[in-house]
Amino acid sequence: MNAVRRFCARLVEELQIPGDCDLDGLVQHIARVTGRELTARPAPLGPRVSGLTLATDTHGLILYQRHTTVWHQTGIVLHELGHLACRHESSPEAMVEAASLLAQVTDPAQMAQHFSAGVHARHHGYHKRAELEAEEFAVQVTARLPLLAVAGSSQAVDRLAPSLEHRRPSGAP
Repeated sequence: MNAVRRFCARLVEELQIPGDCDLDGLVQHIARVTGRELTARPAPLGPRVSGLTLATDTHGLILYQRHTTVWHQTGIVLHELGHLACRHESSPEAMVEAASLLAQVTDPAQMAQHFSAGVHARHHGYHKRAELEAEEFAVQVTARLPLLAVAGSSQAVDRLAPSLEHRRPSGAP
């Protein structure tokens, strides 16, 4: 696991992610770095897979679970960006599962025309090195950009901020 952490730390450092980056900005930053046009969008993916990346040499599409929290969606997108940043190759198992999922969420013929290779399916267990790297990438990016952890929740933060401020009564030390 230490080798995975070191690899991801070097990768995240090399990516030179802007410190004020939000999730959309990060997607576009990874797009520039990988030389792909990237889009991330929600989809009803079902219980086994929460994220899916389809990529060619020039384009990429990240599908993430529509029916979950914004925080979870952010983590899913970061994980999928990790696959792209790490330049992971697809496994035959992921391709089969991706084809099945795509048939449920979009017109498979249309998708096959644009994304015939480079599919990663996120599973709940991270037993393969690629899954460990993608997850560690997500963790390290979140550590560098802590505001991503509350992506999409600015209204909730605005409502809670006053109650989180420490106020002392006037005259108290």
